[in-house]
Amino acid sequence: MNTVIYIWKGLVIIMSNNRIYGEMIDIDTNNVQDFYDKRAEKVNESNPYSAVLLSDHSPELIEEQIKIEKETIFPLLNINNESRVLDIGCGIGRWAEEIIPICDYYYGIDFSQNMVNTAKQRFSHSNKINYKFERMSFQELTSTKQTEKFNRVIISGILVYICDNDIKECIKNLPVLLDDKCVVFIWEPCGVGQRLTLKNFYSDSLNDEYNVIYRTRDEYDKFFNPLADVGFKVTFNEYYSSLGGTVTYTDTDKIYYVWER
Repeated sequence: MNTVIYIWKGLVIIMSNNRIYGEMIDIDTNNVQDFYDKRAEKVNESNPYSAVLLSDHSPELIEEQIKIEKETIFPLLNINNESRVLDIGCGIGRWAEEIIPICDYYYGIDFSQNMVNTAKQRFSHSNKINYKFERMSFQELTSTKQTEKFNRVIISGILVYICDNDIKECIKNLPVLLDDKCVVFIWEPCGVGQRLTLKNFYSDSLNDEYNVIYRTRDEYDKFFNPLADVGFKVTFNEYYSSLGGTVTYTDTDKIYYVWER
């Protein structure tokens, strides 16, 4: 296995087996979309979120994450019968299960058509009519002339699959969709210490090629500056590990933000 080590802007860059530390490079987003279309086909109702949250062989870790988020994060969103919720990266409807029964309106989007189809099927027997699932990427959402406004926004683990310049545009354009009073919740896998990119990386545990960018906390803070510029303030910001969550790898974690205006 060939390994290349060099210094770039004061950072040690290690490139080995499609694991790239420190360097700002793009990933193949078409590969990501195909990857999640295939993941949707693996959803089973006995443990539906393992396929989405990428833990096929450790369902107990999925249960742990869902429990922590329900107990710690969900109350911070303060969702009620006046909440109009935008769920970006809705997948098969993990957050929708909690939100649809109690909100005014729920709009879930995901860039995987198969994920959206699965979400529609899972909620097809609901007696609620206050929701919509649609295939749409974050980039498409923020580049179109949306007239709907939302007072709750959830961004669920999707920025790791979007290249830097696209994230900047998405976050810059997001405020036009937001009410004057609004809560924005964001969670993302992140790099610990330095950025890590997996580009066309074959994962034995996922049995597929995987493309993802684990950015650092400092990088995410800079991406979210446009929210601060329009009056949002951080009311919650923690690593998953600090909430008691199990971290599988030493060079990655998850990070949680709640912004309020």
